[in-house]
Amino acid sequence: MGADLGAAIRSGSIEPWFQPIVDGATHRPVGAEALARWVHPRLGFLAPAAFLGLAEERGLMQELFAGMMRRACPPARDWVRAGAIRTLSVNLSPSQFKLGSVADDVIALLDELDFPPEALTVEITEEVLLNDLDRARVQLERLAAHGVRIALDDFGVGYSNIGYLRRLPIQTLKLDRLLTLDVAQEHEARCILGAIVQIARTLDLRLVAEGVEDPGQALWLSHLGCRHLQGYLFGRPMPAEAFAGYLGFDGARRIA
Repeated sequence: MGADLGAAIRSGSIEPWFQPIVDGATHRPVGAEALARWVHPRLGFLAPAAFLGLAEERGLMQELFAGMMRRACPPARDWVRAGAIRTLSVNLSPSQFKLGSVADDVIALLDELDFPPEALTVEITEEVLLNDLDRARVQLERLAAHGVRIALDDFGVGYSNIGYLRRLPIQTLKLDRLLTLDVAQEHEARCILGAIVQIARTLDLRLVAEGVEDPGQALWLSHLGCRHLQGYLFGRPMPAEAFAGYLGFDGARRIA
């Protein structure tokens, strides 16, 4: 698998699939998250959980990230320029921060691909901050100064240290699916989410709720003030061509 993975990354066989992020009030797409998908010649379709850990062990995450950017940015650039979406979200791994050059690597890719920095959101997990907060802050501040947006993923699980929101240039919180799962059924879940929404408003942070799978969840999340939603209710991850169709995009403009 390790040898296959390295070859797949170098050949571009690992593709970005796109999942929509929508406006909670109108359900219109406002962004897309690029997620890695691999069709293995013997094992068939593989989701990220099947190979990202191996990529971390083999030191392949930076190479995988660069390959994903080179595949995801060209179509997303067209969608952004046509007004079909505003942002493309990509994931940065903890191992990339250990190299100490992740900001320069991302900026170089943006220049190479002619992708507007303000249309890119990089998603990080709390693990990045736990490993070396000072090193992470330097890299994140450099990205933010270049115009790239920073999102803290999986918020609501783990430590969910609110202090990070004051000390780091984070503009977006992505609420973990475990936090939003029971919002339509449990008063306690709604109270917790309401408190997080108030914190986000006070700090001028954008909220994205992940794992939205039924209309009841979407209704409550919007009612509580979570403006952006992501989940199977609005679309599963799909290849670029299918996502363009989802947007009603004909290659030059969005079809009304």
